[in-house]
Amino acid sequence: TYLIFYSFFKGNQMSYQVCFTPAYKDMLKTLRKNGGEAKNASSKAQIALSEAQLEGEIRVVQRTFHGEDRLPNIEKYRLTDSYRLIVQLIDGVNKVRVFLFLGIHDDAEAWLNSNRGYKYVRNGSDSMVIPVLVTEPDSREIRNFDLESSEEEMSKPLLCCLNDSEIQTIINDSVIIDYLKKISSNDWEDRGYTITGELEKMIPNNNQWETIYNLLDIAHENKFDKLQQMRLIIAMYQEKAKIVNGEELAIALREPINAENFIEYETEMGDFWNEHPDADWDDWMLFLNPKQKEWAKKELNGPARLCGVSGSGKTCVMLHRARFLARKYQMKPIAILTLTVSMKNLLDSLLNRLCGAERSFIETYTIESFIKNILVEKSDPQGLRWISKIVRIDDSSCRVFVNNAVLSIFGSAEFQRVPWNNLSENEKYRFVIDEFTYVRTRLTYETYNEYCTSDFKRIGRGIALPIELRRVVLSALRKFEENLEDKHWVDHDSMTQMALKFQDSNSYKKYKALLIDEVQDLAQNDLRVLSLMENTEGIPLKDAPNGMFLVGDGAQTIYKNGFSLKKLGINILGRSFAFKKNYRNTKEILETAYALIKNFDCSNLDEDEVTKPISPELARQSGAKVKLVKAYNQNKECKYVVDQIKFLTDNGELPGNICIIGLTKNYRRAISNELDQVGFKSCEIKDNVQVGNDIIKISTIESAKGHEFSTVYIIGLAKPIGQELSIEEMTLEASRLYVAMTRACNNLILTYSVTNGHAASPLLTYIEDFCQKEEIR
Repeated sequence: TYLIFYSFFKGNQMSYQVCFTPAYKDMLKTLRKNGGEAKNASSKAQIALSEAQLEGEIRVVQRTFHGEDRLPNIEKYRLTDSYRLIVQLIDGVNKVRVFLFLGIHDDAEAWLNSNRGYKYVRNGSDSMVIPVLVTEPDSREIRNFDLESSEEEMSKPLLCCLNDSEIQTIINDSVIIDYLKKISSNDWEDRGYTITGELEKMIPNNNQWETIYNLLDIAHENKFDKLQQMRLIIAMYQEKAKIVNGEELAIALREPINAENFIEYETEMGDFWNEHPDADWDDWMLFLNPKQKEWAKKELNGPARLCGVSGSGKTCVMLHRARFLARKYQMKPIAILTLTVSMKNLLDSLLNRLCGAERSFIETYTIESFIKNILVEKSDPQGLRWISKIVRIDDSSCRVFVNNAVLSIFGSAEFQRVPWNNLSENEKYRFVIDEFTYVRTRLTYETYNEYCTSDFKRIGRGIALPIELRRVVLSALRKFEENLEDKHWVDHDSMTQMALKFQDSNSYKKYKALLIDEVQDLAQNDLRVLSLMENTEGIPLKDAPNGMFLVGDGAQTIYKNGFSLKKLGINILGRSFAFKKNYRNTKEILETAYALIKNFDCSNLDEDEVTKPISPELARQSGAKVKLVKAYNQNKECKYVVDQIKFLTDNGELPGNICIIGLTKNYRRAISNELDQVGFKSCEIKDNVQVGNDIIKISTIESAKGHEFSTVYIIGLAKPIGQELSIEEMTLEASRLYVAMTRACNNLILTYSVTNGHAASPLLTYIEDFCQKEEIR
């Protein structure tokens, strides 16, 4: 049972500490959504939480005194006629409380009965604290019937999860050990009092007997962490662990080892609940731990970089920093830039929750829209009037121009050699797009000729192009851009070039600072034009105090872009920091995702710093293993996913907490149709970024970036048999899959179909040993 701690300051007066369990949080959310009396009860419980923090007492609701002795220092409160609140006062002197249960009266009684006897135990070797079932000698009984385990499980020995050496640390008598190893759950339920009587005669040492009894009792309770509890019971027998309470417990919870289990925040939480009594609990994702808060409010005398593993709170820090700067520089706008429309919508939603009056001075854009609508439209004397169409180099509109370039390049005498004349037509097409994009995102119109010099280093090309071949490519590139200009067409790269052209003569000086999310996916010219922007005082943002805040993770790169901060003159020396703690994913999900990405080199946001991905500090919360599902056609694959979603929603999961990431348009269309047929609502994530509603999200990997969901399905993880990928392509594919996998907080399911010459993606070989495998025929 993990507890979340909150503490905050109100003026100069420190408030009282209050904590609650994730289970309590879920209860609160459920009651709120149920409406009526349940919603009224949840509102009173929220006020009680705030009151306990601000005053150290709960007065808003009436306390009851009816048998609350099943756990020490329990306080039970009557919220309404039907609903009760259970709180534990763990430190009466300092008034530290834990909120444990919220529900109807009968369920509250059942909860107290099922948790009777639990005590907080601190492991002396690492200081970790967890609740453990410790039964006092005078209160022993055969507690509950196990109505959920199968008959096969019930017939297994209770102590089968312990090895012989662990049992022998308590007792060495082989006769007693043989007796213990035969006691099953059925035996414990059917003749428990006979067994305890026989054991008490066989084990005269009280300490040994009490330890054995507690091991059997915990094993029969069959909680998810029973093995951890049992090992702490053994550690208590060896005097390597002990029960803690009161101030000692409160101090133990602040040990670094408990930072994941007992997450402490320094926020104005009491004020928040008083001012926002109807807030959604998803607002808590906006709160910061002390290290995050430090970076959100840090005074920086130049550009800064914040790296971090997936789920480490980078985006949250960025939002708080935007708020901090908007308050600091009153009436001077701050801009936040991100990659996708869906992420922009999410940032807007979170900013609306986080901010007050300063929200008017924080503007959000995608990178493309900022360069188009701010830099080009505001700087070019013609604005956007002369543009007839906005295109992408790899879409159908530009195909004829790219094909002309393919003919020009590969029809030249310079390219009539191995390996160029052995490329397929599709490979030639991709080669031209990749090379054109690389030049156009690295160099300006005025410096294109540098491409044809030995000083220009082409990163990511397995076989370097000799200078005479580069001249051919550059000639074709200039022709391609002439074709666009003749039609008054532009793409993102040409608009960036236009923004650079007008940067010196007509810089748009509206913004005091830029905060850039997912910066690892920006191209060099994107970052160049942004860094050269001047702030409201006429200082380039790359040189201005607090001017640029770059946020990202090189392991989550999904585009073939890249940049060098050194070449751009952006100096972050002494202003770079990395977060390693993951707060989003279960241990199983993060462990599996890292098993994939650790095999590939990545940039540390800057391609001059190529390294292995940051090794994350694994979350302490555990969950189900990642599931890897093999199907024999796409229809069965999609039907499996929808059947699983129906099972989840039938058992309480909200559809809005589920996201399906389809790796192809065909898959996304197929799963949408399958969901429609069984009556599920679904939409693209860019159209609805809210979780907790009744709409299942369908997404590309790009659109899913920055979002998180309780359950994520990644479908279509198959590749044509025999397809060869370069190291660069494999690295990019691994980064993309890593991004998709780490969107899942609790449940992750990967699926693929083996049909029409396809097999599982080669990347799955890195993670299959971490997964639970399933086959659908």
